[in-house]
Amino acid sequence: MADLQVRWAKAADLDSIFSMIHDMAAYEGLEHELSIDCARLRAALFGPWPTAEVIVGELDGVVVSYAIFYQTFKTYACLPGIYMDNIYVAQEARGAGVGYKMLCNLAAIAKSRGYFRVEWAVRNANAEALRAYDAYGAERIEGQTKYRLQGRVFDDMTQKFEDWPQQQKCNFGK
Repeated sequence: MADLQVRWAKAADLDSIFSMIHDMAAYEGLEHELSIDCARLRAALFGPWPTAEVIVGELDGVVVSYAIFYQTFKTYACLPGIYMDNIYVAQEARGAGVGYKMLCNLAAIAKSRGYFRVEWAVRNANAEALRAYDAYGAERIEGQTKYRLQGRVFDDMTQKFEDWPQQQKCNFGK
């Protein structure tokens, strides 16, 4: 197998990234959760105010991997970090160290920015990824449960906010 080239993604990589996002959802049996479209992905990654960053891995000029990430902040340490939202390695490139090299690149990006860690979540059903991360020496975070607000509950909470007196609301303009 040729040497892996890891680089910052370009807008020209959008179709490959979009396709691999669909491949990952299929691999994890989560196609029903996809609501992504190319225009939103382009805006999120390459628009005037990107909300995430992405690196890609190439073999023989073909994009075979991506990692999408963004900055986080750990209050107790008062330090920033990287949250890797998604990483994917195409089936034909697995087992060749591509995922490990992608994670090493993310760690190097974090360190170069003065950040202190890279973190991510993994579906418990993704045994292949769990084995790989354990083999890399990544630390499992015990004693935590992940939460999210979305959908009806998210809408209900924002509506309740709208009904509060002004002094109970944060001024978003600072």
